[in-house]
Amino acid sequence: MKEGPFKRAIEKEEEDDTIIMQQFIVLKIKKGQLVKETHMRSHTFFGDYQDSYMSEPLVDLKEIPQETMH
Repeated sequence: MKEGPFKRAIEKEEEDDTIIMQQFIVLKIKKGQLVKETHMRSHTFFGDYQDSYMSEPLVDLKEIPQETMH
């Protein structure tokens, strides 16, 4: 990820903050479908964390009439 305000916001952690969960959501066109990818990190109170990933196909772009696409 390139340097910039978005990267700084993701990496920002205040000294007195306790992070419980982080999510990063990406919408992309993949093989003709609109896909939602969710990357999650759940933190425990013991300093450990568990990462997970979910990919959800939302719509086949062939089903959307061309006149509605910009």
